[in-house]
Amino acid sequence: MLAKACQDPSSSSCLSQKFLAYIAGNNIQTVAGTTIAVEGPQLGSGQPSVGAITLDNMLGSPLAGIMGGAAYLLGGGDRNALYASQFGSSLDALLGSVAGFKLPESPYLSPPNGATRGLADILAENSAGGKAAEVQATVAFDAQGLAVRGQVSLVNGSVRCIADCALNGMPNAVVRIPTGFVAEDLNGNLLVDATGRPITSFNLNAQGQAVVEVKTGNAALTANQSVVYPAVQNGTASGTGSGTNAAKAGMSGNLPPTPVIVLRKKG
Repeated sequence: MLAKACQDPSSSSCLSQKFLAYIAGNNIQTVAGTTIAVEGPQLGSGQPSVGAITLDNMLGSPLAGIMGGAAYLLGGGDRNALYASQFGSSLDALLGSVAGFKLPESPYLSPPNGATRGLADILAENSAGGKAAEVQATVAFDAQGLAVRGQVSLVNGSVRCIADCALNGMPNAVVRIPTGFVAEDLNGNLLVDATGRPITSFNLNAQGQAVVEVKTGNAALTANQSVVYPAVQNGTASGTGSGTNAAKAGMSGNLPPTPVIVLRKKG
């Protein structure tokens, strides 16, 4: 079904099928001109354990650390702590923008029969929306022939954060902004061209790399991202070591100055 839908890589049916494949834990590959889904690697002796991934999440965000630690204290295992830390990361991003946060006006925010929506429902919806936007951007970059690695851990001193996407391509290559997104700087300002219009592309660095963070609604950078991303742009940050997603993205060790683009989903 994926191969048939992606005979036209830019079609909405191809995008939806890739989305379903990604959330099912598969990787997308193009073999001999045919798009296929390949089962994602399973955790084994040559890969980080669930506990190691959990620790990586917990170090990337204060709330992820608190909630992951609480899961352990309550008797949960590594997998319970992993889910708790992921929830904490999402919550951290939402609370980072609480001063300007306003839920969109939508009939779905008014449950029928007088039912009420709790904070968990709202957070779940925002988290799902953020993940969907991340997948949409990933698919768009993949269609441009870029190698995309998600959930990459980057470090500035003792501060660590997890970036949504690391891009790899030709040195100084031009990357188009995916349809439905606008690009912002690290302060949340719209990036514009010489005519004052939103930019439609950006360049990879001389090593053919860039970091992309995907945001929806009014979500801001997390506290750790606000520390690490400027260092990534200045060339004073580093990526985590062997076996991590940073290493798989070619970003292990000291990083050269690398552009960080914040993509915000429109609408």
